[in-house]
Amino acid sequence: MLVVALSGCVSGNAVEQQRVETQEATRGAELDGIQATSVADRFKPGTPDPEPTWTPKVSLADLVLATSINADDSPNGATNFVSSGQTIYACARVSRVRPGQKVIAVWSTIDGGEVNRSEEDIASGSSTRWVPFRWQARGSGTYSVSIYIDEVDLEHLLD
Repeated sequence: MLVVALSGCVSGNAVEQQRVETQEATRGAELDGIQATSVADRFKPGTPDPEPTWTPKVSLADLVLATSINADDSPNGATNFVSSGQTIYACARVSRVRPGQKVIAVWSTIDGGEVNRSEEDIASGSSTRWVPFRWQARGSGTYSVSIYIDEVDLEHLLD
């Protein structure tokens, strides 16, 4: 009678023992991972944060009023005086421009009234280039031209 009772206890414990062994085996794997992470955190430097990407500021290197332009869009025949009806070019040499940026010229009267606006998209190429803006003078008076890149007034851009 004693043998029957022991065999019943052994068979019930075997199923329970397999379940417990499976749980313990999983805990052992977790413990190894925790210990490895703890050692790595303590003795190995972490991954550094990436440095921010440097984006150079665009600038207006030169602005020349000319009566015509060369094949490379540089000014030809620099002038300070324009007659009524004469075509004039504001040639802006811009630096550090990237494809997709817009260079804008705004022609104004001396009192600030806008008389003309034109835009040029930078498609590709070098970071320094001439960008010509054509305008036909309307009557006598004093006019000015302001150059913007992506709506930023380069004359008032602070470093």
